[in-house]
Amino acid sequence: MEFHWISPFAFALFFLLSGFVMAGLMLMYKALNILALSFERKTNSRIFKPLFFLIAYSLTTVLFRQAVSLHMITFTRESIEFFINLGLGVIHAAVALCLLYKILHDAKAIHRRINH
Repeated sequence: MEFHWISPFAFALFFLLSGFVMAGLMLMYKALNILALSFERKTNSRIFKPLFFLIAYSLTTVLFRQAVSLHMITFTRESIEFFINLGLGVIHAAVALCLLYKILHDAKAIHRRINH
């Protein structure tokens, strides 16, 4: 993997995209905090950190892929890029499935409490 200098326009575009991602993360932090508090009141289980990690990880991988598409990062072999993208996708899917299991498991516990 190598880093390259890019044109000022491409750098400004990447910087603007990074700013949008950071602003989105700040707004998402506040919104997820409200949602997580509501979920915690109902289930006595916390989901803020894994949920925020999942969204922040997704946005960070978008920035990485944007840097690759702007040729800020180039790979010496295509297989390296494939394995990095595969690893990023597997991590994302694993965290998403674990979070989904946790939410559904806690929701099932609420359903049992209400019915019994």
